[in-house]
Amino acid sequence: MRARSIRSRIFLPVVKLGLVSDDWPWVAVISFAGFFLPFLFWKFVAPATFLRVPIFLWLGFVASATSYGLFYFIRIGRRPRWFQHKLKQLCEPDVRRGTLQADLADRERLYLREE
Repeated sequence: MRARSIRSRIFLPVVKLGLVSDDWPWVAVISFAGFFLPFLFWKFVAPATFLRVPIFLWLGFVASATSYGLFYFIRIGRRPRWFQHKLKQLCEPDVRRGTLQADLADRERLYLREE
């Protein structure tokens, strides 16, 4: 039997066109919303244009570029789950854990009184 090569980076995420493959559905949803919601406004409320181009095309392009840039920023070149940890850090209080043994050692011994 011949020896087979081992892929050393098998658990790394798959990167397609600069983004992790798990992020592409989110980029697609944000881009679709960026085109569709302004289109509904343009169709039913008031047709708005900028430089003779319907406004939903501009906003869709901006939403697509922004979502791609955001996901590129939070994933590429950072540690895994960096963005999730930063959000958790902002939302939760600093002390959210049980008491450690080292914490107990630093406490005063209230039951020992020196008289």
